[in-house]
Amino acid sequence: MVILVLPLFALEITGSYASASLAMAMFGPGTLLADIPAGMLISRLGVRPVMLLGILLMASAAFIAALAGPAYYLGIAVFVLGMGRGFVMLSRMAYITEIAQGKIGQAMSAVGGAMRVGVFLGPIVAGFIAKYFGFTPALMIAGLVIGSTILFIGFLSGVSRPTAAEHGNNPFKSVKSVLIKYKKVFLTAGTAVIGLTVIRSVRLIIIPLWGDSIGLDEAQIGLIAGVPMGLEMFMFYPVGLIMDRYGRKWVSVPCLGIFSFALALIPFCSSFTALMAVVLVMGFGNGLGSGIFLTLGADFSPSEGRGEFLGVWRLFGDTGSTTGPFLISVIMEALTLTFATLTAAAIGLAGALIMLFFVKESRAKQPFG
Repeated sequence: MVILVLPLFALEITGSYASASLAMAMFGPGTLLADIPAGMLISRLGVRPVMLLGILLMASAAFIAALAGPAYYLGIAVFVLGMGRGFVMLSRMAYITEIAQGKIGQAMSAVGGAMRVGVFLGPIVAGFIAKYFGFTPALMIAGLVIGSTILFIGFLSGVSRPTAAEHGNNPFKSVKSVLIKYKKVFLTAGTAVIGLTVIRSVRLIIIPLWGDSIGLDEAQIGLIAGVPMGLEMFMFYPVGLIMDRYGRKWVSVPCLGIFSFALALIPFCSSFTALMAVVLVMGFGNGLGSGIFLTLGADFSPSEGRGEFLGVWRLFGDTGSTTGPFLISVIMEALTLTFATLTAAAIGLAGALIMLFFVKESRAKQPFG
């Protein structure tokens, strides 16, 4: 719901595509800021407290956004939302990594599929609420939905305990040692992941703004944003099987390639039907990568210092999520939305080439030197 409403609400407040994109770009720095602290907290406190904190931050941010006045106020709300999401995503990633030994690909792709159920229903519901009742009610309802997920934390089985040997250890030393020991992982797979997260993040901005630019209303944009997720959410099971039986590159490379190709076609869309068709192709490409970021992180993460490793891993991914919207905002301001979209597509293609030629297959847990 928030994915659809916030860009359009920002556009209504600012009256500028570039300014709306800039406000939404605050999501990335919020998530980026949370990654390393979240990893440290998981090692010292366990999964439950970190997940609870993330949910509370996200719900609060939705209510703050609903009451936004000036654009900077909305930017603060988006920043807090990003922080909350960082805590939730990393704690969930650590939890699944521990309980899904031997079937990590299937487990992580199932998580990705579950996310897509929400991203399928959310924009459609939010689009109709925003059209007939306004953006504020849509955000209020989203905040209530986010907050209600606190009820499910108590049902987590086998929740990880703190893994830090001594709470008095210097957490920053642990992070530094992880960076040094696994630098090859971060420079290859981490760089490819940046390309993936760039195009995933800018898609959430480009699709609503392009839909508005060709005269579509909120309900139509909601359908375009949501319906492709219906395709994606049915792909997680076969994608998980492929990852576990044949390898991660069998899905990661086509994911980046098809996604980037479809993104490059958006500037050629001038109708609801054309944009829906292109976004469906994009959804197929993204569906091939269901859980791939989580799976690669789980593959490479060590048993000792897992929280710190996953924190750094998410830092790389969220670097793409952060820089993508800022880059798009700057290019839109200086040039056009079309040029910004094509630039994002080129970044995604570069990620596909890095994944194909420089990232080792991780299915068999092949160690990096």
